[in-house]
Amino acid sequence: MMKKILSITLIFVMAITVFSCGGTSDKPSDTTAKNNSPADTTAAEETRLYATVPDIKFEGEEFIFLNIDPATMHWATHTIVVEQQEGEVLNDSIYERNLAVEEKLGIKLKNNQVPHGNIVSMIKKEVTSGAGEFDAAFLAISSQGDLAQGYLVDWKTIPHIDLNKPWWAKTTNDDLTIKNRLFFAAGDIGIAYYDAVMPIAMNMRMAADYELADPYKLVLDGNWTADVVSELMKAVTEDLNGDGVMDKNDQFGMFGMSEEYTALIVAFGEKSIRKDADDIPFLAINTESYQRAFDKAIQMMNRDDIFFNYRLTKFGDTSGVSLVGVWTGGQALLQSDVIFHFSAFREMEDDFAILPRAKYDEKQTDYLSYIHQSAVLMCIPTTADNLERTGIVLESLAAESKYTVIQTYYDITLSQKYARDQQSIKMLDIIFEHRVIDLGTVFNWASLNSSIMKQGEESNASIGSLFAKVENQVAAAIDKFVDFD
Repeated sequence: MMKKILSITLIFVMAITVFSCGGTSDKPSDTTAKNNSPADTTAAEETRLYATVPDIKFEGEEFIFLNIDPATMHWATHTIVVEQQEGEVLNDSIYERNLAVEEKLGIKLKNNQVPHGNIVSMIKKEVTSGAGEFDAAFLAISSQGDLAQGYLVDWKTIPHIDLNKPWWAKTTNDDLTIKNRLFFAAGDIGIAYYDAVMPIAMNMRMAADYELADPYKLVLDGNWTADVVSELMKAVTEDLNGDGVMDKNDQFGMFGMSEEYTALIVAFGEKSIRKDADDIPFLAINTESYQRAFDKAIQMMNRDDIFFNYRLTKFGDTSGVSLVGVWTGGQALLQSDVIFHFSAFREMEDDFAILPRAKYDEKQTDYLSYIHQSAVLMCIPTTADNLERTGIVLESLAAESKYTVIQTYYDITLSQKYARDQQSIKMLDIIFEHRVIDLGTVFNWASLNSSIMKQGEESNASIGSLFAKVENQVAAAIDKFVDFD
């Protein structure tokens, strides 16, 4: 295999050429706030805040979470309650958090794990029967269906919940409100929300072999852009066995899935669904900036066989399970997935960097990280008849979690078990600081997100025709969804 040499100088020359030809007057905007990242480790003790809740004891009452059985949704950390300390740092941190809250409030935390596919029906049964069998529930937000229509409590009405406190993910929760109501909340009680962010990994052995530019410097200097990353991927793509067919025996710029198209569009500052002044969602793909973002995503990923997209049937396993060796075996420069799956690479021989997804261009201010549409968030059934207790317990648990469980997850699980070097830890700060969720990918109204991913796979960037096709259907679906007065 002929070794390709790609210097940082060449990358910048090519990038500048593309920028000068493309113009900048309608560059995608970036309006994401900077308050989604964990607390700084060194300042945690000095700046620690506490929940502002009444000093009430609940005399041993149980507070029950309906939660996901990990066997039915393996790719996130679902643990809320542990029975004992086991010497594993995350487990023990959860135990200590719960013990502190239980002792302070006189409450007993319980966890009822059920198959993920059963949770929506169980919430509906809970509400229609008035059984009162659980107080809060976790589920993948993309599977919620019509739960907002009468089954869930608006988080903004729960006493003692302060969504502006740092243990709640304000920007994500603001993204999730509809008609100024919040039915699913992201915060520090559950780790699965963190697990759902989608960064990328880079094989550093391969980067060295091809003498590629230092990705950390590119990120920190603001030069980690779509065109630069595209050239890096192109530099390593090889038909290793020379048979003229790019398959699992060859080498690629990226190993990933079709969600990459929507993740890139979000990273470039665009969303398929936005909200108006009344907080009502509307279809937002019919803009020049969205079209440019989609064009760029297709240009990056569909060029010269650089993308091993395991969602395509031609590779033989759309789950990707039997194909992950393309990445772990050192046959792809980049890998894209939810961060939870990075734990599976701990035994990988090649070192890898954890990096944010590229910006549209150098003029974009921040690196934006896509939250996968199956992010697991918390909701409250309307049968929770003591919302005062609900608010006290959850606010206390979230506050305690920020300085215990999340700190452990961030400092130990991510920084020491996932990251291979100190630079990747800095990248994690950047990744978590700007997490973005798109309602269009979450709810997939009128198969909007599915259509965008399908068009990405087919190199069909015709947003105008897609808009014309789904405009009325999306509007009708949104009207039905927001009918919860």
